[in-house]
Amino acid sequence: MAYMTGLIGTCQQLETANATPDPQIWSDSLSGLGTSQTDQSYNGGNLTTYMGGIVLKDDGSTMLIGSMAGTLNDFVIQYDLGTAFTIDSNVTVSSSSSDNLDVNPPEYLIGGLSVAGGGTKVYTFGRSTNEVNRFDLTTAWDLSTGGSAVSNFNTSSQISNVYDGHMKDDGTEMYVVGYHPDNVYQYTLSTANNLSTASLTNTFDISGKVAVCGGIHFESNGYAFVVADASSDKLHKYNLSTAWDVSTATFDSSSDSLASNAGTLSGVWFDDDWTYIYYTDQANDDIFRINPSATPAQVAGLAASPASTTQINLSWNAVTGATGYKVERSTSSGSGFSQIANVGLTAYNDTGRSAGTRYYYRVRAYNSNGDGGYSSEANSFTLPNQVTGLSATATSSSQINLSWNNPTGTEAGYKIERSTSSGSGYSQIATTTSTSYSSTGLTGSTTYYFRVRAYTSPGGDGAYSSVANATTQAGATGPTNVSIATSSSGNYNNAVALENQESSALWLDEDGSNFSSNALSIDVSTNFDTPTSYEYAVHPNGTSGFTLVYVYGYGRATGGTSYEWIVDNFQENSTGISSISNILESTAQDGTASALTPAAQFRVNGVAGGRGYLGWQTDETLSFDINFTATNSSGSTNAQELTVTLTGTG
Repeated sequence: MAYMTGLIGTCQQLETANATPDPQIWSDSLSGLGTSQTDQSYNGGNLTTYMGGIVLKDDGSTMLIGSMAGTLNDFVIQYDLGTAFTIDSNVTVSSSSSDNLDVNPPEYLIGGLSVAGGGTKVYTFGRSTNEVNRFDLTTAWDLSTGGSAVSNFNTSSQISNVYDGHMKDDGTEMYVVGYHPDNVYQYTLSTANNLSTASLTNTFDISGKVAVCGGIHFESNGYAFVVADASSDKLHKYNLSTAWDVSTATFDSSSDSLASNAGTLSGVWFDDDWTYIYYTDQANDDIFRINPSATPAQVAGLAASPASTTQINLSWNAVTGATGYKVERSTSSGSGFSQIANVGLTAYNDTGRSAGTRYYYRVRAYNSNGDGGYSSEANSFTLPNQVTGLSATATSSSQINLSWNNPTGTEAGYKIERSTSSGSGYSQIATTTSTSYSSTGLTGSTTYYFRVRAYTSPGGDGAYSSVANATTQAGATGPTNVSIATSSSGNYNNAVALENQESSALWLDEDGSNFSSNALSIDVSTNFDTPTSYEYAVHPNGTSGFTLVYVYGYGRATGGTSYEWIVDNFQENSTGISSISNILESTAQDGTASALTPAAQFRVNGVAGGRGYLGWQTDETLSFDINFTATNSSGSTNAQELTVTLTGTG
């Protein structure tokens, strides 16, 4: 618990013995006052690091602070307020000791501070010395004109540790409080302002409300005083039936706690009409001002966000001085607002709303003095209802069409998500304002899953629809299983045949070990992983220097409607041959109803009754490429290309 110490102050006044209470002043209450109505602050830590009491001049132009530590240790420091009673700007202060009042000696640790004599006499209350000392100013409220202590009074007979005091302006009555016991001690001065003539005349027990008394301040008419409770960090007001006689005091009211702004409260002062209350923070060297009559400032930071289809949550920044907040709602911006709640917190949940509906809000703070300004508007939609009736229909191998029902309320649009698994893997593919959508670019014979939810802006997303799915149609593809074989009854093991037709020519085996007769046919086979080259030697007959070789095969494919054999890329001794008259590109049509039957026999030059021929000179190398292609309306598919190399031998 922070301890409130040094509640100080005095108002300059002229008081008559037979004065009657001012009804307005008499009726002022501390109830409801506290940090909520603190509207200004000022940090004095540049000169003091252990702040004591505070007193203000009646016109609000000058403020005095007691310093117990810091640059001006055990000084009374003078602050000039450029704007009356205003401490958040235009405050000037001098760090020069000559411009302020040095009270050590005799004073040490200024616990309290009071001003009397129309601002010409400064009284300090010492925590360590238990002394009250008087310092006189040549010029009222000008500390630079002060001198040494004029008189003093020791309170040790009644108080073990003085915390604060208040001097009546005419110098005839003095009131002192200490850490313990919890009494207000009244001393009468037989000679005005002469502390040596002080004697105890009355006491008042405040322990029923105050656990630890920290300070005291009187209204200028003497019919009320306030003490600070250093245990609860509250102010307590007492009324006096006889002016300036504390024995006639009765409890009136208490304030709210002041501890949330100050770590350790040290001093309090207020003017008679309760326009302003000032208090100091001993620990952080801050001065705060409460404006009891002020209405709260405008609410800032209002935000609205949807929580469900029927609820919008509001939040805003706290306002200093606010007792509570009034929340208003409309379905139109700028008009039609009505109050829906009065809350003490900075948040409100508006329930019972319609789904997918936009609501506008404004908030204003209030206190006992009235309402503050409205916040800026904030708005949001409630979440839209769940989308229903989602259906999916495949229209081709690459497209599925979606449709769904329009939920009640207003939505900005719909978010569409797709996956190839029913329960996971969804990703958003589109947004639309329509209740239908065509998902394209899909893969044939594949099942796709869809879900849709409505969204609002500002607002959020509604619940997902039930999942709908469809399978794309089988896609049209080019021929498949394209392959070739050496005979129509072959295994279609991806091969072509080479056959020597010259009667006396001989084939040389692949390993070069022996020659074979012309009747020999060689199957050039490959698994078609990569183009493959084969080398064979042919021994021509006679002096003509050439022989005849047949190159042929059979082809088939699934789904083919036309077929083509191509023999090209001829090279002789690694040099491209521009033309060979006896080599033709040949196209053969499938002659059967089934695409799996042999497509055609390849004939090199199409000579009637023969198979054609190709020839090359002795000791030359001839190479060429062979391919088979099947085609339908969806495209063409090739068998793996073969490269064949033939080498002549002498």
